[in-house]
Amino acid sequence: MIGRFLPAGVCVAVASCASPLGGEDLELGAGVTGLPRVGGLVSFSQRMHTADWGRLDLEVDVSHQDLKEDEAENGHRDDDFGQVRLGMRWRLEPVDPRTLVLRLGIAWMRVQGDFEYLDEPADYGGGFVGIGYEFPLGDHAVTGPDFSLMLMDAEGTGDTGLVPQFAWRILWKL
Repeated sequence: MIGRFLPAGVCVAVASCASPLGGEDLELGAGVTGLPRVGGLVSFSQRMHTADWGRLDLEVDVSHQDLKEDEAENGHRDDDFGQVRLGMRWRLEPVDPRTLVLRLGIAWMRVQGDFEYLDEPADYGGGFVGIGYEFPLGDHAVTGPDFSLMLMDAEGTGDTGLVPQFAWRILWKL
């Protein structure tokens, strides 16, 4: 019963916590990813530059999804994928917490098991581009959805595929 309300409680707690470092340069994030299944992510970002045309942040995120529908279907538990992404996030409004966000960077992914968008289990490298929207969740946190497309290429086999991914993030301004 408590597990159902835990995510909402964490959101309220994070949104009400004061920024220990001033809230200008660093952000710590967590979120939910989707496509092809549901998973989780954690992220860290560092402000690189702020100007009239927007704000650039260096961003690293790590995510994981469990791909199996039913363990009895294949008899093992290794159907999952993990990924690491490194890129730039451009907030079109440098100060306003309500803003359009663009992402661009590189990605690495390890796929184990059946993955709808790629032909075979392997390690993949590639790039991504994404668009999202952020809005305030309190004085010290923002939240919002984003959608990314990743062009991934398998190491050694030449398997290439376009992988869509949806995420909903909560970012706490440190």
